[in-house]
Amino acid sequence: MRNAQHKGNTLIEASRIFLLIWLHGVVRTYSTQSFEKLGSVLLMVRLLSLICFLLVCLTGCVVGSDIGGDDEAISLASSAEKRVVPEVLKIQDNVERTMLNYSPNDELGIVKMVAPIGWTEPVRSIGFDIRGIIISGTLGLEFDDETLTFDADEGFFIPKNTKVRIYNAGDQELHMVEVFTPNYKPSLVTDFDDF
Repeated sequence: MRNAQHKGNTLIEASRIFLLIWLHGVVRTYSTQSFEKLGSVLLMVRLLSLICFLLVCLTGCVVGSDIGGDDEAISLASSAEKRVVPEVLKIQDNVERTMLNYSPNDELGIVKMVAPIGWTEPVRSIGFDIRGIIISGTLGLEFDDETLTFDADEGFFIPKNTKVRIYNAGDQELHMVEVFTPNYKPSLVTDFDDF
């Protein structure tokens, strides 16, 4: 039961994080009256809807399995205000980056990443879907046939088994939130010398 409560609390906290990021984007867009960012907001709304749907489904399964009129179901609802403390990971690529791991289980990974100027991963194929939102900075995604960049308040999607190089394409630290389905495992990542 405690694992179900912890899983429910983690998912509720994750949904709050994504809601705050989304609201930040909406307020920022409307306060600057920039119509260019309206497209970014619409993309964020779609991404947020997908993430919220996933979180509600998973949370509903946890709560649904506990509801039966017992005190444990009531304690699950009252424990929703607890904070989730992320695991802090320092990862050495070409330079060190920091990841705050909020992941509740093997099926869902939720991380906030902070990468310094000049950070890059090698070209790799990743065996899980990655969805993310840029909080600040510029993300670069290099594929075999194109390179894309994403700025603050924009969302991105990398389908599983796609060969990609992920890097900081800007002149400041890169801050972003990523969702992995399923969660990251070293066995799901294959590095390459090039495309």
